[in-house]
Amino acid sequence: MELPEETTADLRRRLRRIEGQVRGIQQMLESGRDCRDVVTQISAASKALDQTGFLLVAAGLRYCVSDPERSCGEAIAGTLDAFGSRVGIGGTGVASRARSAGSARGHA
Repeated sequence: MELPEETTADLRRRLRRIEGQVRGIQQMLESGRDCRDVVTQISAASKALDQTGFLLVAAGLRYCVSDPERSCGEAIAGTLDAFGSRVGIGGTGVASRARSAGSARGHA
């Protein structure tokens, strides 16, 4: 999948920030910080990672819509399944609907 450079740059920036958060969490553990503080930071890093994933999925969907002939419906469905199960939105149902929609348009 081809993403615009600005989207790729934004994803890299977000991932670098998350990487820094995770390093900070490791340091918190090493220094014996309070469990509540560590869990709060883990939650923040997890939310940031989820938001980054949503950005990637949204960019992929925009790519599919803008150029359906070049996009691969099965690959997008697989991505939606993986991400959907991660965030608890019923993975396989998403892929089934995407495949059905692709078949209806003649793009299976």
